[in-house]
Amino acid sequence: MSVLVATPHFDASRTLDGAALQQRMSELDDGWQRLRACSAAFPEVRIERGVELALDVPEPDLSDARLRLGGGTFFLMEFPFMTVPPQSPRVIKAITAQGYTPIIAHPERYSGFQAHLALVAEWRENGALLQVNGGSLPRCPQ
Repeated sequence: MSVLVATPHFDASRTLDGAALQQRMSELDDGWQRLRACSAAFPEVRIERGVELALDVPEPDLSDARLRLGGGTFFLMEFPFMTVPPQSPRVIKAITAQGYTPIIAHPERYSGFQAHLALVAEWRENGALLQVNGGSLPRCPQ
């Protein structure tokens, strides 16, 4: 069986504002129901939900299971504006201390990422995982 996880974009700041959280989650719940209805045509695929959390605040509230991948402890995140913030290892450490595991989405796409390669080791030491887009990897010779 294959697994697909739907991860629409979501601003982390909404997790700290109850009304904004409920409004956006209501929109996503509607989309989720439509996706699940369509998925009946593909019984060999299990569909889960989550979000791609734009970390526009350093300490989001991840208690709503719909924000996390399949409702588990992992969540997909990205830094805002495609840049690496100066205190990113500290932020990751604070999130993992809450029992969640961030998966940093497409870090290779961040502006000036090559200059921040040393941060990857710090992110990993603080509990983060990385998700790299397949198109960013070199093609293997045939």
